[in-house]
Amino acid sequence: MSVSDEEFQRFQNQLVEIKTRNYQLEEQNKKLKTENVHLKTQIENFEKDSIHLRLPTKVLPWKIRRVSGRDTDEVQRENDVLAPICFFFC
Repeated sequence: MSVSDEEFQRFQNQLVEIKTRNYQLEEQNKKLKTENVHLKTQIENFEKDSIHLRLPTKVLPWKIRRVSGRDTDEVQRENDVLAPICFFFC
């Protein structure tokens, strides 16, 4: 069974299209991998920086000057209750 010249040309064109698309996808994949590595590095840096920001509440005493609509004593009591929890989970 032989292939006509027309069919052969059609197969050749399909092959070129498939190879072209493959190269495009490989290039896109390469760019996405590079971006992924960059973003992972950024996340790691943000996580490292955030460790330095997590200080116990005793190191940073929170003074409530004015809270509209709420009693400052109530807010202070709430902070006192939540501070140990935050220290444990933060």
